[in-house]
Amino acid sequence: MFSLIVTVDAIKPQLSGIGRYTWEIAKRAAALDRVSKISYYDRGKLVNDLDGLRKGIRPPKDPWLVREIRKLANPMMKTRPRFKGAVFHSTNFFLPDRVENGVVTIHDVSVLKFPETHPLDRIKQYERYFDDTLKRTAHVITVSEHARREIIDVLGLHETKVTAIHLGVDEAYRDARRVVEGAEQSNEHFYGLESGSYTLCVSTLEPRKNIDKLLTAYSHLSNEVKSRFPLVLVGAVGWLSEKLEAQIASLKSEGWLRVLGYVPETDLPFLYARARLFAYPSMYEGFGLPVAEAMAAGVPVITSDQSSLPEVAAGAAAIIDPNDIKEFSAVLRRGLEDDAWRRDVRARGFDVSDGYLWQRCAERTGEIYQRVHAACRV
Repeated sequence: MFSLIVTVDAIKPQLSGIGRYTWEIAKRAAALDRVSKISYYDRGKLVNDLDGLRKGIRPPKDPWLVREIRKLANPMMKTRPRFKGAVFHSTNFFLPDRVENGVVTIHDVSVLKFPETHPLDRIKQYERYFDDTLKRTAHVITVSEHARREIIDVLGLHETKVTAIHLGVDEAYRDARRVVEGAEQSNEHFYGLESGSYTLCVSTLEPRKNIDKLLTAYSHLSNEVKSRFPLVLVGAVGWLSEKLEAQIASLKSEGWLRVLGYVPETDLPFLYARARLFAYPSMYEGFGLPVAEAMAAGVPVITSDQSSLPEVAAGAAAIIDPNDIKEFSAVLRRGLEDDAWRRDVRARGFDVSDGYLWQRCAERTGEIYQRVHAACRV
């Protein structure tokens, strides 16, 4: 038996992909095999109220001066290992200082491979802290086999030190699919959208998501197709998005583009399940959770041939080169107009998405905790 500490700083009212992963692992961790005690680590403090974190309620961080006074009062704090005897899991790339033999989830290496797609402060954070984290890491978890291969190659880690564990899909997406399948066909609108009448893309609006390529490919469709099946973008504005925002503003005037921005988490599954098609042409992902969510919700998927996305789609989506606008546009049109194609892709998506379960993800993560505890005698 062992004590477990999980970092929860990524848990916020509006969950990102990493926030979702952290939430799903943290809320299941106490029930994992051989875990005798669970604690949560948030911005330098141990906390217990996960639900409060989801609501944005978190303890204040101690002021810098208070932290420095504590160090002066106890010089051993600068060198003494923290949380000795517990397995410590950082769900978000970095270990806190003086934590030894940690488990770290590295979701991807995009900052190292494509630094131009990240803000400068994030790049500096990696330059300052990442190598030190790796030196103190007993085992790395990542979220796809593609990411695992990149981590081994880029970071030079031994393959036995890195394990890929696929993410899960919230049951709300499967539930929404069943509700929509069982509903009488009607003209009822949700966000002003009729069921089965739109193409959906759920993504942060930032360069590496290739939203500009999607907009260009969609603009090449006939006016009749665009009028019948508008494109709907859901997601917050991200970094370096000025050029994309200008493109969006220009195309919105044509009447076939809707931008919903942030949508409450409870509404997302139904926006997915009511869509005719889902497009996700990202340049780079560690996993690509929206693809799995769309398949679970019963939406045919078109996604990129880049990074982990073909692995996550697993033969159950149309795979395109997002840089080939002509091909991209042709696949979009087929996805909107070919009912037989859409039924086939949708059915295959059901089967693949049924393998993406958060409970399975947590249990496999628990196996890593046990291995680290046994090997390091933490």
